[in-house]
Parts: sequence; structure tokens; C-alpha cells
Amino acid sequence: MKKKTKFSLGMKIVTLLTVITMASVGFAAWVITAPVAETYADGTIKVETAEKKENPVKLNAEIVTANGTSTGENVIKFGTKAITSGTDYGWLSNVDIGEENLTVYIKLTITNTGSVAFSNNITATLTTTFAQDSASSETIFEDAMDTDSESGVIAKPTITPIQLAGVSVDIDNIDTATYDTTNNNAVLTIPASKISGKASYTVLLAVKINWGKKFSADGASAGVNAYEFYNKQKYSEGLATAAESNLNDLYTALNGVSYKVTFGVEEQA
Repeated sequence: MKKKTKFSLGMKIVTLLTVITMASVGFAAWVITAPVAETYADGTIKVETAEKKENPVKLNAEIVTANGTSTGENVIKFGTKAITSGTDYGWLSNVDIGEENLTVYIKLTITNTGSVAFSNNITATLTTTFAQDSASSETIFEDAMDTDSESGVIAKPTITPIQLAGVSVDIDNIDTATYDTTNNNAVLTIPASKISGKASYTVLLAVKINWGKKFSADGASAGVNAYEFYNKQKYSEGLATAAESNLNDLYTALNGVSYKVTFGVEEQA
């Protein structure tokens, strides 16, 4: 009888650079790293009746905790996750990365500085770039994502608006923006109607990249942490091979990929 050995994934380390407004993200063998967001306080300049006018709005973005009260974790990790129920068979491990953190929270404050009603939408646009700027890198990244008909190793990145506790602003009908592989971005729009007439508007935006459905049971709507998914199952050579293949696909998909979140003022049509 062949002796069973503990399966440990010792993957190479890669860095995904991330900035806000410039917001980027980093990935390292289950890891994505993002520096603290820089302040972005610049409206677009448009021409009206041969006269340049600065849009009467200031934007400030910062990475914060989930409750928005202090500086937040600036590292996204595809790390481990404790199994709180059921059996932990413990055959897959990665001691170098630590626990997962898949969401970066960005506190966006919009200050209306003009004396006139504000009539422009505010956009938060997530885009991706590649260390090797080639169609193949982009294809590998996109092919790694879940689709309606195929399971991937990552879910499509999203930006979701969240109302901060104690901050009364209207976020109704501001929809989650999901990464569009045709345009290579996710664009969240805050309508001008939410801002006009207010001195300021503060909202929390959750930028998230989740595990894909390859890390889930057949028919599941979303993936779960790889540690949790595999270690709740008894070891088999076939399962270990699948784990190694899927986690290396995750590495390949995110190796050299960066994203940024750019905040701007949308021009009127």
C-alpha cells in the first residue's frame, strides 16, 4: 500500500502592484498586495462657452477598515481559512501566507465645493494591466474567471457600494459593478442626483476578488477558500492533483497582473 504523504503547496511568490486612483493590488502565491490609496482630489476640466471651468467637486479616497473608522488592511491574500465545522483533514497547507483577505475597502468622500447644483456622475473604474503587455496575458487572466457556463479559479472582480454606519447617504440603485471582459474594466457609477444639493457625500466601496467555482462543489453559486474546500475532503491522489493544478492556475492567472481603481467626474453628454 502506498504511503500517504502530507501535501503542501510551496508556490513561487509574485507581486501584484495596486494603487488607488491609482489603486493597485498585488498577488503572491495565494497573495495580493496593495499599497495604501493615495488621495485623489481632482475634477475633470471641461470647456463651456469657450471658458474652462473646474468641476466644483473634490474627491478623496483612502483604504480603510470594513467599518470605515481607521486605516485598513492593504493586502489581499488568497490565504488559508480556519475550518469551523466538520472535519479538517489537514493535508493541504501553506504556512507562509496566513489567513485570507479578499476585500479592500475604499472610503470615498465627495465634497461639492461649487455654488451651483452639481450635475455630473462620479465614477469608480477598476481596470487591469499586465507585466507583459500582451493579448495572451489578458486572455489567461480572463479565461481564469467564472462565467455563466464555466467554472474558473477566480470570480470576476467587483466593486460594491456600502453605507457607512452613522453616515446617512442614499446608495439605493447604485449597483455593484462586475468586471466586464469585453472592456477589461468594472465601472461603478454614483449618479449626480445622489450628490447634488449636498455639501459632501461619503460612501464605502468594497473591491473584491473571490475564489472561483473550481474551488466548490458542483452546482455551487460561488467558490470557497481552497484550504477549506480541499481539507474538508479526505486525501486522494486525484484530489491532490486537482488542488495543485487549480492553485497553479490561480498563480498563472494573477502573475504579473495589476489593477487600479480610478475615481473621476463623468463628462456631461
